[in-house]
Amino acid sequence: MSAISYDFQEGQLVQLFEGRPHAAWDIYSVPNEMLESALAWNDANGDFEGLARVTLLEIFLSDFIQSKKG
Repeated sequence: MSAISYDFQEGQLVQLFEGRPHAAWDIYSVPNEMLESALAWNDANGDFEGLARVTLLEIFLSDFIQSKKG
């Protein structure tokens, strides 16, 4: 089990290490590599490498933001 996980809080992608905030990026400046890592963490079967930034952000919106509502 990985000690790294991800969350979306207050408009930022937050990288957690053993459940504690380690690094954070606002959604406008998060590097594509971090988006890919967060998406892969959330969906190990997905292939996110090389996707366009807009596609990564659409998937992120669905997986991390819309799924949290409710």
